[in-house]
Amino acid sequence: VKTRGIRLVIPVSLTVNSTITLNYQEYSLGLVPIGTEPAGMFGGGNKRNIQAKVISVASGKSTIELLDSSNEFSDNTQMNKLQDGSFAAFNGYRAIYFRQ
Repeated sequence: VKTRGIRLVIPVSLTVNSTITLNYQEYSLGLVPIGTEPAGMFGGGNKRNIQAKVISVASGKSTIELLDSSNEFSDNTQMNKLQDGSFAAFNGYRAIYFRQ
């Protein structure tokens, strides 16, 4: 039995059943004091793309389900819009981003 993936909420209307790509990385600039990140992690490391499926859309918010076994974020974590128009969620030194 496959359990469902972690779900995140993005404050934008996306197409239900479409697949989107999120960008995950650790130690993005600004998440930890400069100089305290592990060696080789300055500006972000352990980068990977994560596929997600849009499960539902309501009131201008899309609920997406990660299609891998990521557990770096809590279920129903809300992503926030950044100044550059992308969306992000943070958990300690971990970050996940979505750009339309």
